[in-house]
Amino acid sequence: MNKNHGLRPELSDFVEAMEAKLEKNDHKPDWEQESLDYLKDRLMDEVQELSDAFDNFSFSSVYHDNRNIADEAVDVANFAMMIYSKVKKGKMKKVKPPQPTRNDMLDCFDGMCLFLTIHGWAKRDERAVAIRKLIVEAKEKP
Repeated sequence: MNKNHGLRPELSDFVEAMEAKLEKNDHKPDWEQESLDYLKDRLMDEVQELSDAFDNFSFSSVYHDNRNIADEAVDVANFAMMIYSKVKKGKMKKVKPPQPTRNDMLDCFDGMCLFLTIHGWAKRDERAVAIRKLIVEAKEKP
């Protein structure tokens, strides 16, 4: 165990690396204001960067530079910590996806009909007219 709150030496070193990276990025906007979706996307970006660092590492090279792998591992951990922290604090706001408006649905429907007609896959018949009428007459949700 280590003097750092009884943490194992490896964990203590890792936490210190995480903190150093966070301090280095203190000039950036506050991550606590970011959405969970954004943080998840950034986490996945960092996982890909870590994977790329492994792919680019050469065990046969004379100079074994593993700093990039370690650096990317710290980035992954920091984004995972950010997600953990927001979830633990109950800052998980479920974002309701925007509902399409009637005009959005009509534009989409008309576009599909046009596409199918251009490619000879369908002709605009009574069914298409009936569906369009249902969309037009549907009540907008508040």
